[in-house]
Amino acid sequence: MFVLLVCTVALTTVAAQDDCVIGNGKYLQDKKEVNVSRLSGEWFTVYANPKNVTEFLTCWTSDVSMNANGTFNLYYSYYNETTNRRQVTSAIMEHQMNAFHHYHPNDPQFNAEYYILGTDYDQFVIYGGCPPDWPALRKVTWVEFRTKEPSPSAKEAAENALQEQGLDLSEYTDFCPDKSKY
Repeated sequence: MFVLLVCTVALTTVAAQDDCVIGNGKYLQDKKEVNVSRLSGEWFTVYANPKNVTEFLTCWTSDVSMNANGTFNLYYSYYNETTNRRQVTSAIMEHQMNAFHHYHPNDPQFNAEYYILGTDYDQFVIYGGCPPDWPALRKVTWVEFRTKEPSPSAKEAAENALQEQGLDLSEYTDFCPDKSKY
């Protein structure tokens, strides 16, 4: 009975992890160390997938700063299409290799394990994960840039990083078509 229970739990855990493979899963195999301190500063979410991620919340910006204990603070600002105003939330981020646990004390539906799928630190960063409390967004990825209107070379670099992960920028939506809402 105990062996069956352990096997069932193990198979369920493996199946749950398999459900969260984004693209070709290369990021799970590489597990490259990410220098998170180089991601400090302001970022603009320009592209997101799936496209329904933008139904209510658009034009995300994030500001990343490092704490003395090695964790990172994330301050998010986004435009709420329902209330027609910007809102702010925050998170604490702990990281190991290319994986991050985001803990959102004020918005627990955003708590999840996320991965950095690609970055050049200076122009773009690509995140992906499977927030458990967002069933409609089982797999979500987004591309952030240092500017709200990225240069063609920054966009091309991000597009190449997406392709390495088996993802296609054409499947993404412009997360903030009206740049004045940033």
